[in-house]
Amino acid sequence: MNIVIDVEKTLWNDQRKLSFESEKILKDLSQQHSVTLMSMESISGLQKSFGTLNVDWISTLENAYFHQGKLQTFPLDSSSVETILNTFEPQIYTAYTIWEEQTVIYHYKERLKTFYPTKRLKVVDSFAEPILFLIVVLSNSVVDRWMKTCPFAVKILAADQKRTLLHITKKSSTKEDWFLRLNFQNQTTLGIADAYSDKDFLKHCTYPVAMSNGDAKLKELCHFVTEDDNNHSGAMRFISKFLSHRPSEEDTSHC
Repeated sequence: MNIVIDVEKTLWNDQRKLSFESEKILKDLSQQHSVTLMSMESISGLQKSFGTLNVDWISTLENAYFHQGKLQTFPLDSSSVETILNTFEPQIYTAYTIWEEQTVIYHYKERLKTFYPTKRLKVVDSFAEPILFLIVVLSNSVVDRWMKTCPFAVKILAADQKRTLLHITKKSSTKEDWFLRLNFQNQTTLGIADAYSDKDFLKHCTYPVAMSNGDAKLKELCHFVTEDDNNHSGAMRFISKFLSHRPSEEDTSHC
């Protein structure tokens, strides 16, 4: 069986850590089943928590997939970067990437105190990293129009009255995008998550599960709700118990 687990407030507790109990169950589980973790965390952040475990990680933040020791990404090449810079210039405040725990600036007009006040800053002359973020001075309506017509995958990460923080990659990077990209929808899959937005990938799962600490609307859509929350290893306890009393695989209804 494929098991797809959300990380934030599902597998991780409120301190963004993996409990000893969850780690033990996850380690045993991964010996018999294919386990994939989905997160908005960076690949380096996921590696710190799960680097010793035999599981796959998906970072929707970096549009990256770590599978069997190999990292798959959809980076922007130099010509794509130039296209974006030419499109937004002179409205760009800063074009930058986050790599190895520091912010690498490609083009800037102001410090990044608003969005990343604690990051170390390093200015570079050329762009050679796999992730591009832009802070632009554009209204939301202009950004919305550009997102509908641009040839890249664009997500709005944050915005204030003057600036919009965009994450741009070659392909779209939602949890549902990755779920379909990896063809999980055509396999027997248990999915577990907490946020209402997670319904988009859970609807494709054979067995959709909501966390007890999850959104009330999500609970209504899913077949199962865990007894324990994310601070009491609820996800891993549920999966362990579920696999011990597994329903018939002929039950393929979705949430």
